[in-house]
Amino acid sequence: MKLIYVVLLLSLLSFSIAHQYDCENNFYDDDYCLISSLRVSSEYPACKMQFPEQKSIQLQFAHLEYLSPVLLYRMPTVERLDISNSYVRKAFVKPALEYLKISGSQLTEVFLDLDEEYQLTNLHLPANQLTRLPNNLNHLKNLTMLDLTNNRLDFLDMSQFNGLTNLLWVQLNDNYLKVVFSAEPVILPVLSDLSMARNDIALLDMSRWEIPLLQEFYISNNRLQELSNNFPKKFPLLRTVSLAENQWDCEWQVRVRQELQQQNSTFEWFACQDSEQTQATVKGLKHEQQLRQSMKDTIVQFAKNATGTEMDFDDIVDDLFCRMYGEQ
Repeated sequence: MKLIYVVLLLSLLSFSIAHQYDCENNFYDDDYCLISSLRVSSEYPACKMQFPEQKSIQLQFAHLEYLSPVLLYRMPTVERLDISNSYVRKAFVKPALEYLKISGSQLTEVFLDLDEEYQLTNLHLPANQLTRLPNNLNHLKNLTMLDLTNNRLDFLDMSQFNGLTNLLWVQLNDNYLKVVFSAEPVILPVLSDLSMARNDIALLDMSRWEIPLLQEFYISNNRLQELSNNFPKKFPLLRTVSLAENQWDCEWQVRVRQELQQQNSTFEWFACQDSEQTQATVKGLKHEQQLRQSMKDTIVQFAKNATGTEMDFDDIVDDLFCRMYGEQ
């Protein structure tokens, strides 16, 4: 009987014992606490975990379906949290955090507690799978830096940034943005650096932007033909501009280059493509497509006459066409 009581007691203790994580590096040398391979599961629930009382924690190779409030409040003193090369599908932002970075972790959703005041100044979420801005992003009143590089954003309402009166720096490079618009005036009184390079933007409506301190603007490698008529005069402090690899209208390009020079702004050469050139390109592509189809029909008919059966010659035609006209 005593043995049974001992077994039961040990079983109860096993359920109550916390799983302790310790720093894997020398915290005092590196100024942060490194923890690898954190995994939350039914066997190791978040409520049983204990973490070092450090202000800066870095997680790598973690597996977390949800970076939950329960888990984060097990890190009572953390102010800076950096998660990389992990699996974190959803993440709660702890109000006491000042710096949060989740990179390369397949993140799709971010949650905020609207009943709390946030201390967060830096939010970096690059190389994830976000398709939209985090809901209620403008609740982060102290935010100064936002990095959403290399996600899956496909459209953007700039007015979602309203309320972020301390925002200085926004990175939206390497997404799938096609349209950037504003449902209402965009008021960002101290924003100085905005980057939207390497997207697929064909429409960028800046008419309602009120960003008086913008100094750095990167919009290269998109499909833009022009920006608003008052660009760049709309941004008198503009110092560095990147506009290359777009489809700029030539008349617009000439005007903007002159005005950028007058404002002493730094910019690299950006080419233009006038309407006649665009029409000629489209006409040439249509002609090439017709020629490709004619070549295919001829070869298919010849093979049918010779063998009595229809055959697929798409790959052969593509190869011949590339040899004749170069890679398209």
